[in-house]
This record gives sequence, structure tokens and C-alpha cells, in this order.
Amino acid sequence: MIDQPEPFVVSADWIVPVESEPIPNGILVIAHGTILFVGNHLPPDFLALKLFRLTGHAILPGLVNSHCHLEFSDLLEPIPAGDSFPDWISRLLTYRKSKSDDPEQIAISRYAAMKRGIRESYEAGVRWIVDMTTQPWDPDWIESSVKEIHASLPQSFAPKNPIAIQPCLELLDLSKNQFERSLSFVEQQANAPR
Repeated sequence: MIDQPEPFVVSADWIVPVESEPIPNGILVIAHGTILFVGNHLPPDFLALKLFRLTGHAILPGLVNSHCHLEFSDLLEPIPAGDSFPDWISRLLTYRKSKSDDPEQIAISRYAAMKRGIRESYEAGVRWIVDMTTQPWDPDWIESSVKEIHASLPQSFAPKNPIAIQPCLELLDLSKNQFERSLSFVEQQANAPR
């Protein structure tokens, strides 16, 4: 929600409502985080409102990434697909194992990757992420990353929750030992107070 005390107008080169055609030189009227009007001509009732013009921009609903692995946001380019899905999974697991043997270093690296992925997602217009998480993982990593994004935004347009991340704890593991650790991790997260 845009935190403005009174209704205001935002215009942009394009507004993409999704349920209708894109609107060139579109106009939104917003009050307390609610869109009151969408169109290309401002109705007379709203002519006296403060106008914010976003030249060179388009406004569209926030995007949803319904399945991602923020832990891999440190990759500079995707892991090559190879000849088959099992080949790709093997390369992915090799990459994951190559990070470090030190649990503390793995946690530090994982947090940095998640923070980068959350920031990149926000900058690309994503507003909801479903993240397939594996251990190590801490819900505070999400909260601190979102707070950093919020603090970096112009406060007159800063939504209270700029991006939502829904963790989905992943249980897929190839070894019995790792599966048991993952199962224990999921049980701890499921029973943690919220």
C-alpha cells in the first residue's frame, strides 16, 4: 500500500490492468492503498489531487514467482541443463556441495544468496515469492531482507510489505542421512512459534 494521507493521482506511460487492455498514458487514483480509479482521462472529481508523473514507466500488478530456490541466487548464470533432468539435478547438487563443508559458512553464504535473490526479485517487479527452502535457513533472513528493501524505498511510496516470501520447506534429499536432517528441520520449523 502506498502510505499517503489523502487521495492522489499517479500517471505513467502505460498502465497494465491485466483484466483489460493496456492503457497508454494511464492514470490511477489511489487513497489509503486502494485504487479508486483506473483510466486515461482524470474525472473532474479528482482534478484537484496531487499528481505524481512516472515518465518512462509502466504500472502493472506485482508478479508472482510460484517456485524458486533463493539459495541459488548467487549463481551468475543458470546451471546448464545437460542432456536430461537427472544430469541437471546432479550438476545442481554438485554445486550445492561445492559451497563449503563448514555449516556456519554455508549459512552465511545462503543468507547472502537469499538476500540477493529477494532484492533482484523486487527490482524485477516480483511481489510474491514461494521459496523452496532447505537447511540452513532462518525466517529472520527473510524479515531482515524485506526491511532493507523497505528502508531503501522513497517513504512516500513505500508499501508496508514491499514483497512477500512464503517458504516451502523442501524434503527432497538423495541420502537417508540428509533426509533425516531435512525432516528434523521441517519438524522444527512447523512447530516454531509464529
